[in-house]
Amino acid sequence: MRVLIKQKMVIPSDNRKKNLANCRIALQYLKDAGVSLKDDEGMMITGEDVADGDRELTISLLWNIFVHLQVSVSSFSLSIFVDCCKCRRIFIGYVYSLNWAAASSD
Repeated sequence: MRVLIKQKMVIPSDNRKKNLANCRIALQYLKDAGVSLKDDEGMMITGEDVADGDRELTISLLWNIFVHLQVSVSSFSLSIFVDCCKCRRIFIGYVYSLNWAAASSD
């Protein structure tokens, strides 16, 4: 996907029209990735807002990106934790069975 977005970007972005096109491409990429394009009041964040330098909406967009990344990392971490617990349970069960077998052979 990263290669596709680079192919679509207009470089150099030396005027408003090119900048606006690039902002729209980037926002579409973020939307496809699952990042919310609405601020906390439900207002839609558009390419025009970013290209025109609307600070409040741009900061809201950055916040949404951070939240999205945090949720992704948390989900991934939870998945790893669950897998580790499963492995630990299997390992403890194995060690317990070895100890039980050793104790019963005495």
